[in-house]
Amino acid sequence: MQIVILFLVLIFFPITVVDAKRLKLATTTSIANSGILSPLLSAYREKQEITVHPIITGTGKALELGKYGDVDLVLTHAPKLEHLFIKKKYGINKKKIMFNYFLVAGPSPDNFLSKSEKVVDVLKQIAKKKYNWISRGDNSGTHVKEIELWKNAKLNPLGEWYLSSGLGMGRSLIIAEEKNAFILSDRGTYLSFLHRNKINLKIVFGRNDKNLLNVYSVMQVNPFKHKNILYTEAKEFSDFLLSNTAQCIIENFKIKQIPLFYPASSCISKQSRGKE
Repeated sequence: MQIVILFLVLIFFPITVVDAKRLKLATTTSIANSGILSPLLSAYREKQEITVHPIITGTGKALELGKYGDVDLVLTHAPKLEHLFIKKKYGINKKKIMFNYFLVAGPSPDNFLSKSEKVVDVLKQIAKKKYNWISRGDNSGTHVKEIELWKNAKLNPLGEWYLSSGLGMGRSLIIAEEKNAFILSDRGTYLSFLHRNKINLKIVFGRNDKNLLNVYSVMQVNPFKHKNILYTEAKEFSDFLLSNTAQCIIENFKIKQIPLFYPASSCISKQSRGKE
């Protein structure tokens, strides 16, 4: 009888055992679509036995998952939303991991727009001429930045030309391609999709402008809010993302020698460490 009971336990409860050892990370579509997430997780698997399970969504949804304790940590890119997340004590130990810049992409600008020194001037031209624009419309980090830019341009985009996808960065770029539309994108996803011939959109405005700065940060979910949080494991992964190993992966993650992201701290190569 005892053997039968043990057999039934092994059949019906193995998932519970595995889940207890699985670290849940909510992160953004731009992190996944750019391709940077895969080498980071692969490098971590070589150091730790625990499995990191990524949940790919927009920043707003990622923070909501953290708020309700459905994940152990979040990796996002919306500073204002992250500030509220920390202020309301849903998250702790915020660390900047890497950054790049947003850009405006679309059909060949020479055929549609005059050259502009400021991104808000580009938006004004697009709105005035009612060229198709694809908005993420999902409270993601990219969508939050887009709303901020329209506000800076003193515009409230409305009309048939302004389309909301409600989708991730990669799929939104493909829609912009199909509709011959303009779009705000993070540089990493744009370059990745361009390199893989998924889009042929041109960079309309792509300067390393402080107004287009795109910072990615990791935060642990507050274990005092949710007792099921894997605090120690989340901290270890968070620390890893700022380790020299991870920062070098970020620095060397390039397409045709063009970096998709910049690390938050300098990468010290093996050759440099050998000279110390």
